[in-house]
Formats: sequence, C-alpha cells, structure tokens
Amino acid sequence: MKNISRRNMIGLSGMSAVASLAGIHTISKNPAESGLQSKKLKIIVVGAHPGDPECGCGGTIALFTAAGHEVVAAYLTRGEAGVQGKSYEEAGKIRTDEALKECKIIKCRAEFFGQIDGNCEIKENSYAQVNDFIKKENPDLVFTHWPIVSHRDHRICSILAYDA
Repeated sequence: MKNISRRNMIGLSGMSAVASLAGIHTISKNPAESGLQSKKLKIIVVGAHPGDPECGCGGTIALFTAAGHEVVAAYLTRGEAGVQGKSYEEAGKIRTDEALKECKIIKCRAEFFGQIDGNCEIKENSYAQVNDFIKKENPDLVFTHWPIVSHRDHRICSILAYDA
C-alpha cells in the first residue's frame, strides 16, 4: 500500500479519494475504464441499523457494484426501535424489508448480526461474531461508522468493525 498523507490527498475528492486510500484506480461505472477489471474487490459496509450503510455510503456502494465488485451490507440490528408506534417485532420487519429492497436497488447482499436496536453490546460473543464474519468474507475494504458519533449503537458498531 502506498504512503497516504493529508498533503497528497489535497485536491482529491469523492471516489478519487476513496480509490487513493484503497490503493486502487478511480472507480467507473465501466470496469474497463476503471483499470480494475483484473481484480474484483469485496467490500463490506458495516452499519448498526438498516439504512445506515445505504445512507452513509450508498453512492459508493452503487459505484462499486456497477463496476462489478461484490459489496455486502452488514447490519448489527434489524432496526427494532426505528419505527415510532410499532412494536420491536413490527419495526424490525419493516426496517429489514426496507434494507433488503435498498440492497436490491444498489445490488449488494445484506447480512444481519442479530443485536437489538438501542441495546447494542460489546461482549466477547459480539467481537467473535463480527470478527468471524469479516474473516470468512475476507474483504479488500471495510467501511463503517465514524467512531465518535452521538449514537451509541453507531459507536459500538465502529468499535466492533475496527477491532475485527
């Protein structure tokens, strides 16, 4: 991997910056134009709730999948606390269905870890589950939440993904 510094990132934006950080050529909808046709990448986007990967980097996911790369959207929870006036079971079904539809649109695969929205935990089994998943998938790139955001579930998700 090449040495990346703030100085050599100046002037890069969007996918150029992502590509530079990843040590790859700029992504294009046409794989032949991107210079990536020889190596298909696997990318994992880990989010705490349905909608987090899509809202956080849905455009990036769509660019990678359009260029022929495999992307997995992994969710710690099913969004059980995310629909006001609905039970956890009802909200979880609604949010899971939404995530599956969104993944179909941007052509990525969804995986769910089974934690509960609003009650995400960092425990030995949580570390093991995320670590085993990432080890099994063997991605080239992993995207997740910024580690110092206000939402506790997002911070936990970031820590679990980072440690894995």
